[in-house]
Amino acid sequence: MRKPPFFHTVPSTARLQPDPGVPARIRKAAGSAAWLYWCVLKSLLGFEKRGDRARLKPCPVPDGEEYTVTYRFGSALYHFTAARDAVFPTLDDVRLEDGWAELRSDGRTHEARYPLRRP
Repeated sequence: MRKPPFFHTVPSTARLQPDPGVPARIRKAAGSAAWLYWCVLKSLLGFEKRGDRARLKPCPVPDGEEYTVTYRFGSALYHFTAARDAVFPTLDDVRLEDGWAELRSDGRTHEARYPLRRP
């Protein structure tokens, strides 16, 4: 009996390595909902996090004026907003030279703004 072309067997000795770019809490979550959540954050909204740094690389949307990703880091809350009126990336009104925001668990609410370009 032939196997359909989309059916692949994996040897029992093969070990799947987790993607280091995916946070542990997402890797531990079961089901496709967690992966869908991560794909929307990263691919559609442009949110990236590495260690204690995060940034928004906004994906152009034809009709939208802005969108916001809210992220909790410890006791702090971060609002990453991509807006057409933003000229350069800022965190709490301080310009981010490389676009990466340093995350701190300080119990405050922080506002980060990133430019949103037209497609």
